Amino acid sequence: MNKKFLSAILFGALMVTSTGTFVSCKDYDDDIDSLNEKLDKLAKDLSDLQTQAGTYVTAVKYDAATGKLTVTGGNGETFQLPMPAELPTYTLKVQDGKVQLWNGNTLVSEASLPAAATSFDPALLKWKDGYLYYGDEKIAGVEKPQSVGSISEVKDESGEVIAYVIELDGKSARFSLVADLKALVFEPELYYEGIEAIAVKSFVYNALTAKEVSADADNKDDAPTAATTTTEVTPELSATYHMNPSTADVRNLTKEDLTFLAYDKEYARAADGVVVPEISKIEPKDGKLTVWAKLTEGTIKDIAADKKVTVLALQADYLNGDNKRSVITSDYAAVKAIKITDLVLSNAKVAGESHLVTTAAAAIDKDHAPEVKVAWNETVDLAEYVQTHYGKAGDTHKVWDENAASGTVEKAGFSYSYELVGYIDGNNKTSQSAHAALNGSVLRPQLPTDGKAAEWGATEQNQATVGRMPLVRVFLNDNNSKKKVAVGYLKVEITGAPAEDRITATTEYTFNEEFTLSCRTEDWVQNVTWFQIEEQILAQLNISKEDFERSYIYDGPMIQYSEATLAAMPLTKLSTKVEQTKTDINGTMTEVLKWTIPANYAYEYFSANASMKAIVRYTKENKDANNAVISNDYVYVTLTWTPNPRNVNPTGVLADANKIQKYWFAANSNEAGSGYNEIHVNAEVPAESGHDIMNFNKVILETFNNDKVVISEINAVYKDFADAKLTKNFRFVDPKGAEMTGVSGEVYTLTVNTDRTQLIAISRAKANFVIATITANADGKEVIALEENDAAKDLLNVAGRDELAKNLTARVVVETVNGCDKSLHAVENDQFDVKFLRPITVKAADMDSFKDGVDVGAEGSEIAVKLAFTDWRNYEFKTTPINYYTYYDVKSISIDTDKAQTTVNGQYEAMPTGMKVEYSGTTTEEIAKGNFGTLTYINNKAEVGEFDIKLPVIVEYAWGTVEFDIVCHVAKTVK
Repeated sequence: MNKKFLSAILFGALMVTSTGTFVSCKDYDDDIDSLNEKLDKLAKDLSDLQTQAGTYVTAVKYDAATGKLTVTGGNGETFQLPMPAELPTYTLKVQDGKVQLWNGNTLVSEASLPAAATSFDPALLKWKDGYLYYGDEKIAGVEKPQSVGSISEVKDESGEVIAYVIELDGKSARFSLVADLKALVFEPELYYEGIEAIAVKSFVYNALTAKEVSADADNKDDAPTAATTTTEVTPELSATYHMNPSTADVRNLTKEDLTFLAYDKEYARAADGVVVPEISKIEPKDGKLTVWAKLTEGTIKDIAADKKVTVLALQADYLNGDNKRSVITSDYAAVKAIKITDLVLSNAKVAGESHLVTTAAAAIDKDHAPEVKVAWNETVDLAEYVQTHYGKAGDTHKVWDENAASGTVEKAGFSYSYELVGYIDGNNKTSQSAHAALNGSVLRPQLPTDGKAAEWGATEQNQATVGRMPLVRVFLNDNNSKKKVAVGYLKVEITGAPAEDRITATTEYTFNEEFTLSCRTEDWVQNVTWFQIEEQILAQLNISKEDFERSYIYDGPMIQYSEATLAAMPLTKLSTKVEQTKTDINGTMTEVLKWTIPANYAYEYFSANASMKAIVRYTKENKDANNAVISNDYVYVTLTWTPNPRNVNPTGVLADANKIQKYWFAANSNEAGSGYNEIHVNAEVPAESGHDIMNFNKVILETFNNDKVVISEINAVYKDFADAKLTKNFRFVDPKGAEMTGVSGEVYTLTVNTDRTQLIAISRAKANFVIATITANADGKEVIALEENDAAKDLLNVAGRDELAKNLTARVVVETVNGCDKSLHAVENDQFDVKFLRPITVKAADMDSFKDGVDVGAEGSEIAVKLAFTDWRNYEFKTTPINYYTYYDVKSISIDTDKAQTTVNGQYEAMPTGMKVEYSGTTTEEIAKGNFGTLTYINNKAEVGEFDIKLPVIVEYAWGTVEFDIVCHVAKTVK
């Protein structure tokens, strides 16, 4: 037994039975050698794959269903590795106090059970530390199998997968999901004279001095004061670089590996020292690398003042995946010194200039509206209401951050702080601010304790706090200098309703009513019942029916949404309607929903989709003490109709048994009844009177039994598509640009008209010819007819019935339409070919031979033209009692002797000078008698051996021209 093989597959495909036996499916003993070879090949495959994909991949996926491992390399190429699909199954038996491993009838290994074991419990078998254990006892002699084709993940400290390890037969390869860093591309914060630039901000402000405040004190006169002298602080600069690739592995990159290259680029003259950036920290995140640095020396140059510009480039001494270092340098960026002045706090929820008041008195004033409203049973993050403006220019400021929660000011070493400011209002003895608590920037309305502010969460939230107006003092702090920069006050109103829109309930009602394609005209209606409203909406809201119907107003029957979210917008186009109706439940009128779907819309929609959806909404307006709407509560209701069953594929079969056998032919066959692929249409047979050679048409239904097309095997569920309710029409199948060359050599492109009742040929000159039509006769039966025009004749005469594959052919389909103008989706065997048989065929008959050198007028100098005429039936032409030449209107026979060719030089070539053939010509009358004229051969005064002469012949008749060659033999010169 091959030990490697055993260790590779042991327990890989074992099944434990209730008796403690791993049951074998078959004895694989004979397969061991071949499976060993397979495992060796897999190991080689793994090695080859690693060579091809390199150490960097974008994805690794194992599909257990197909047994294939797919690895996508860093170059975008995909490699597949076959995994073992079948492995032998061994038997694990427990007998005589031992665990035995068997391969068929061969004992592979065994180990004694622990002495304490009285009966075997297979659930106690487990792998532990690379060995097989029974409970807590290690069973010696059985090794833990190596995995075959296993994939394991490698994660970093944050839990993100950064690599995969793939194992085959003990051999493994590591594929990294992160690549080596190749480049750093600067992300500009601003542009300085058109140059990408890093902003080095200096903050200038008059620091504030403030008194201590508390939620319980009466601090209504609180007003921080500003210093008379300014403070200027220059925090660290920060620059962000895009990493290439964005998945670059920079986990081992430290600030010591990074340096800034600093230069002063000349504009006009030299100046003092170059700045020296000292990197303090770095942050790689989302494919970007942000670097913070202090400028320890030098001066940032200004283009206007110094005619120079200071530039920086980040340089990384990078340790790559091969444990080798490489130097990567970013592009250069200018450094722009910017002074930030006039910092003020503003209301982030209001666009434009909405600065917060800077004294408690101004905020407390009864005419000052609260900036924040919060429901008594909710919390609010005040950081979302604060932002910093700076740099007043005229009447406007610039916005520094989106709001205090964005983390923007922190990048420059600033921060926000929040404090409750107590004040007594009216005859109240308890401070307004004592009715709230702060946790950082989050304010929670809550009851005081003995008239004093309680710790966060120490007291309940109660409606008794409604109407109270806590006051919060907000500072922008400079952590660089430990000073206060700007102040603003937020007055908060505790309301009886939430201040922000919210979704209070969502529910979905699913309908499974059967849907079948039909001619139904009445609308479909799906009703939501009262108990569904009660169980799925009122239960979520925990309110009564009366409260719901009084508080929540339905948006309207013609308002639906694409999604159930706060940002959802009404759909601009509706195809269904959801109405709120009244139903009498226990003597009371209750509001329910009725979903109306137009029949035709349901037909078209469910033909392509398995499920239909409508999303509607109820809205509750939340108002403050002044009855102003401050927010909305929404209840979204999703109505989903998933028909079960959904019958949307009516099909049928046009059985060959529906056709009259002897009218039908196999493809390109002349044998009637040989198949059902095509029908043949011909001109009328000759008659002494009453028949017209130009009558070239056929009633198509006459080739079907009882002059009817019957569509069978239509599922009975499609009642409106039953055969008896279907109208069948014959239409041309679009040839989609197929080309055909006529007798004249003209090339035509074939197509059909809009309703497909005309087959059209388009010449190279873009002339359109209708060459065949399908029209209804006086009996309402559809007739396919060949049109009498030059193009139809040109194409008709390309080939006769002995070359049916080249005949003018129209493909026809049977279309089905029911009483509501709907068609079966598919009809099997519903197409066939119609071949138009050329009325006549003309070939050379057995003609006499010329003799070279005989006397003029003697036998052999002149021969009669002999032609064999047959019609579409292969009938030879005759002159009595019906003259076929006259019936088919054979008008002329022309032989172009100027185009004669001979084999006098061994192959067909133009006739040599001095040799010629003359054609006497003929008349219509003579043709009608079977006389087609004579050919005269003239010697060129030189003895010659035998050869052939080939002459082009054109026969004109009622339906165009037939062109062919005749060959005359010339015997050698007589002696």
